[in-house]
Amino acid sequence: MARTRSGGPVQPRNPKTPSTKRAPGRRRRTTALCAVLTALALLPAGCWDHRPPETSAFIIMLGFDEDPEDPAMTAVTQLAIIPGAFAVGNEGSVGLDQTPFYLLSDAAPTLESAQAAVFDHLSRLPSLEHMDAIVFGQDFARAGRATEPAVAWAMRHPQIRPDTFVFVADGPAQPFLDARPVLDPLPGEAISALMKHSDRVHFVFPMRLYEFARTLLSPRIDAAVPLVGRVNPLSARGPPGFSPRAFVRATGGSEPADTQIPPLGRAIFQGKRMVGTLTTDDGSGLRWIYGGNKGILTIPHPVQEGHYIVATSINSSAKRRVRFENGRLVLGIEVQAVMDAWGEGIFEPLAIAKYAPAIERDLAGMIEKNVRKTMERLQELKADIFGFGEELYRSSPKEWDKVAEVWDAVYAGAALEIRARVTLLRTGPTRPPAIPTGPGGRRSPRPPR
Repeated sequence: MARTRSGGPVQPRNPKTPSTKRAPGRRRRTTALCAVLTALALLPAGCWDHRPPETSAFIIMLGFDEDPEDPAMTAVTQLAIIPGAFAVGNEGSVGLDQTPFYLLSDAAPTLESAQAAVFDHLSRLPSLEHMDAIVFGQDFARAGRATEPAVAWAMRHPQIRPDTFVFVADGPAQPFLDARPVLDPLPGEAISALMKHSDRVHFVFPMRLYEFARTLLSPRIDAAVPLVGRVNPLSARGPPGFSPRAFVRATGGSEPADTQIPPLGRAIFQGKRMVGTLTTDDGSGLRWIYGGNKGILTIPHPVQEGHYIVATSINSSAKRRVRFENGRLVLGIEVQAVMDAWGEGIFEPLAIAKYAPAIERDLAGMIEKNVRKTMERLQELKADIFGFGEELYRSSPKEWDKVAEVWDAVYAGAALEIRARVTLLRTGPTRPPAIPTGPGGRRSPRPPR
């Protein structure tokens, strides 16, 4: 009997079963066909639209303003990076007393023509793939005439990413783009970085281009865009007789300029027009309603006068509900927060674990107070930025149909039902004393957490 290499018997093949072994010619034809199909797939791929960097002007910010001479015209300001500005050690690199960017401004009846008007005096083609932000001047945003066309143009532009950040300047956009931050050489990078950790600021959350477009298209939700401005970094109050030193970029003998660009609040829209603002005072509840707040709260100690409790939010969530009760609209907001807290004494840390229930209650009360203040301001502006109208439309379409035409008035007169719940995760002092001592100068154990 014939045997295989492994020593086992040869199994006879069923003559009805077709052989799986391909002929050599057929195998060669299959290989050639796969090679041709692979080559055809690679032909349209690759960098067919690649543009060398030396022929491009990289635009990282766009600003939109009304032309002061003709309000019917739109002024577009483009912030372009200077080539080689960040090259360390190059002879052509800029110094600290110069800017690594320059501005291009043109006005035209349409955004396309205003943005393309730089072709006649720019030696490089503008490239918007790396753009960080779009900034609307406040007059431009309040007029509302071109807000929707500007957003539609940006969404259609093949080089502008839909997740680009959107801002409103507290004045014209053009001078805002000329800011020179001390830590960040480019203003676009500075405000983009601010949005990336905006969860630590009570009155700020980011707004991207596609989100702004969605609010403009919906009749049941309004927009709230971060409001930014320029401030003097040396304007902080100091002790009497103390004068801060100017930063290295300030030229000798000159006063420091408004170089920093912090968030100032929110620009509130109703439809396509900006109707008001929320500041750090009346906007302190924004992030609690939005969710994901990781900011800090300070409250008085529940027992010891002159001492304080500092709490850091680990995370927070919010549930927003809407209903009619006895013919009146009720807006419900329920906030849940997990926080760490510690006590601040005068000379030593404070143990606060035994006061945890009272601290949780007081922190929840502060959150409720801030949320109520923010909502009352939004009702005053008749701006539904958190989509209570959308929630009513989804949960009860028939109720929405009854109030759709008068929603602004119904929303402004709605009752507020706000609840907050705080859970302390960890409690403890900020730092222990250098040498804890007890009565008689003897060392005592560390305060309990």
